[in-house]
Amino acid sequence: MFDWRQFKRFNIREDSLPPGSIVRFKTYSFWELYRGYFVATLFLILLQSGLISFLLWQRAQHQRAEEQLAGRIRFEEMLSALSARFVDLPLDRLDAEIERVLESIGKTFDLDRVGVFGLSEEGQRLRLL
Repeated sequence: MFDWRQFKRFNIREDSLPPGSIVRFKTYSFWELYRGYFVATLFLILLQSGLISFLLWQRAQHQRAEEQLAGRIRFEEMLSALSARFVDLPLDRLDAEIERVLESIGKTFDLDRVGVFGLSEEGQRLRLL
């Protein structure tokens, strides 16, 4: 049996004891006493950080999907409203209405120019109408 306090006093290392020795009155360091708690706490903090990061990423994905869906809905509502304008329109006002519709499309999408293209009679070329 050995007294740990005397090891400290004479700077003797515990490694130099013969196998099977018993050391009494040993005081443990903070790390030796609470290493398991510290490692478990660190692991839980890292796990929570990972989960929070994942949830923030998922929320950003969800918001982007909602924005895209809202844009598509606005586009479809605009197309529906525009096509409704042409239902009972007399032929003499058709060209003027097409110009107004193209202007509104340009304003909606913040475009400089808007045009209508049509296929040539052969179906090989696009023509600006």
